[in-house]
Amino acid sequence: MNTIRLTLAASLLCFGHSVAAQTVSVPRVENSKDGSVSLGLVALSAPNYVGADAQQTRVLPYFEVYNYKGFDFIPFTASYSLIDYLSGDGLWAWGIKAGPQINYEFGRQEDEAAELSGLGDLDGSLYAGAYSRIRLGPVGVRIEGGKDVFDGTDGSKLDVTIGTRLPVGEGSLTAGYTANWGSDDYNQSYFGITPQQAGAAAFSTSSVSSGVYANTATLVLQYPLKKDWEVIALTSYRKYVDDLERSPILSAETGSTEGLTAVIGFSKRFGFTN
Repeated sequence: MNTIRLTLAASLLCFGHSVAAQTVSVPRVENSKDGSVSLGLVALSAPNYVGADAQQTRVLPYFEVYNYKGFDFIPFTASYSLIDYLSGDGLWAWGIKAGPQINYEFGRQEDEAAELSGLGDLDGSLYAGAYSRIRLGPVGVRIEGGKDVFDGTDGSKLDVTIGTRLPVGEGSLTAGYTANWGSDDYNQSYFGITPQQAGAAAFSTSSVSSGVYANTATLVLQYPLKKDWEVIALTSYRKYVDDLERSPILSAETGSTEGLTAVIGFSKRFGFTN
């Protein structure tokens, strides 16, 4: 099974904040013993932190391991395939891949914006959970989520993505939509203000409950070059739900109810057989 995992979550995580959740993962299920390692370089533009208005741009390495004895790995995300099935070849084949997954998500530093002063740092989180990638003919569905087992948000998150992959010459264009859900603790950590924080910061107390906190649309372009080289480009637009527009984090001068991530780069694939 090969997965269109060009969310470049590795690069986003290396960037030092949790906009890595702003992703799309549209599965292309291929029952295979083949695996690969991909190495590359990308230019990334993304918000400074979740809900920030300001953008930063950096050039970063890209690294991915696919199907090493059932394991997939991109920095700070690892998964294992307990279920791996494909009904056959052709456009209308269906398949499923599922198993456990762990994912590390960086938090937020109060010195990233003047208006965050007094809120304290939000530590990183390690989410232990599971994933499922489903192919239904030309349509892909990915469901992934987990519970923080570190002292970060102490919450849970769930992302549900639906998308499709279209041929573009020798390459492909993947379009996807993701609903991003967070528990009470998760949403409160990123978008709320506790009484203790309100006493030390310039914000009033604000409580945020569980629910879908954002809707994300993503386009991924892959185009092969010679000798296993590939050009990759991604653009991802996120809109936080209306209920969060009153969030002090998003409504602050340094905040935004929208977010845009853009990536362009190249990678080289090295194949192997398990």
